[in-house]
Amino acid sequence: MCTTSPMTNDGKTSIVTVTGWILSAGVLCLMVYTPINMVAQTNLVAILLLGLSLSYTPYFHFVRQHAKAVMAILLLLVANAALSPLPKDAATGAFNVFKGLWLFPVAILAYPLFTRHRFGWSALLLCVLNSAAALALLVWVVDWSNSYRSLLVWSDKHVGNLHNLNNFIFVSDLLALTLILRYQERLIRFGALLCLLPLAVLSVLVQSEGSALALFCTCMLLASLHFQGRVRTCLLAGSALPIIALQLFYVFPELLTAVTGLKSHTLNIRSQIYAQLLEAWQQHPFTGWGIATYKYVEETAISGREFLYPHNLYLEAVFSLGLIGTLIITLVVARMLRSIDYCAAIQNPVQLFALATLSYLSIKGMSDMKLMSAHTIGWFSLCLGLLLASNSRYDHIRKAEDYRIYS
Repeated sequence: MCTTSPMTNDGKTSIVTVTGWILSAGVLCLMVYTPINMVAQTNLVAILLLGLSLSYTPYFHFVRQHAKAVMAILLLLVANAALSPLPKDAATGAFNVFKGLWLFPVAILAYPLFTRHRFGWSALLLCVLNSAAALALLVWVVDWSNSYRSLLVWSDKHVGNLHNLNNFIFVSDLLALTLILRYQERLIRFGALLCLLPLAVLSVLVQSEGSALALFCTCMLLASLHFQGRVRTCLLAGSALPIIALQLFYVFPELLTAVTGLKSHTLNIRSQIYAQLLEAWQQHPFTGWGIATYKYVEETAISGREFLYPHNLYLEAVFSLGLIGTLIITLVVARMLRSIDYCAAIQNPVQLFALATLSYLSIKGMSDMKLMSAHTIGWFSLCLGLLLASNSRYDHIRKAEDYRIYS
């Protein structure tokens, strides 16, 4: 049976209470606005959150408790850069990855500050802002004669590329759905529903099959946690089969033509990217080329055209870290995922949103996204931190005297 994770009540107004609001709202902002950091200035938000976290004694308790893990991460990053054929570029990439990892303890620290009241109203405020942004795009940016092209041009100019806008929109969808599913208060629930409408329209106009697939599979995976037996098996199969099919089409684009009679230039390009990446990877299979070096490796170019990243998080990890580094990271992440109480997480609004976002990113990462950057690593760190924070090993943080609002 699933048990609901209780969320504490707000305490008296104080400096600590204000700090709690800032930390919890700031973490939510990073969860939603990371893909559009060019306009949302998420770097400044991350610095603010880190500064506030350092004012809490539990942050240092966490670091001391995991001193060996921190040293192991540092050794792995240093070794990767030292063994890379492009050590300077790999060192820069390693530094950016390390910056992203420091958001993990921030999420651990912020989790107890997420009262039900705080999360509900902070999330609703973000939904209103996101919905207003979506309406602005629909009214002033979208050219209805060629909606995709107009959004593509605007995204390239203001948020880097259309993939970033896609991720912002679909994660905003997940936030609104979390409020609709987990809050009984009419104002919050119906407010989120109204906010979802323009976001849903924009989700269709961006024509992102990868994002739509990730959202669909995420919903199927989360739904499976509510059932047992054959129903769960069917839901899990329904989420896995589209992912497997898409990867087969990427690797063997001729399959799409054989099955549907259609041809896709994108699939052909993706197939070539994968083939070139694996060919270049074979030169350094065990230690990899180094973190964030893909764009500097001439062997990965397609007909002279260079790509910034391979559009697949998992292949990028193998290319960057090699078999040894990828195996180490896989074992660590697998251990983290096994320690999560998924049944309880889907009942807790904070953890449900973190789990939904983690699932979306993990699936979307098979068709797009760059892994080796401070933003992406930070995004994953926040999700995992919020999901692991309810673990009993962090009781000393939740019960620390620094959180006087719980007394």
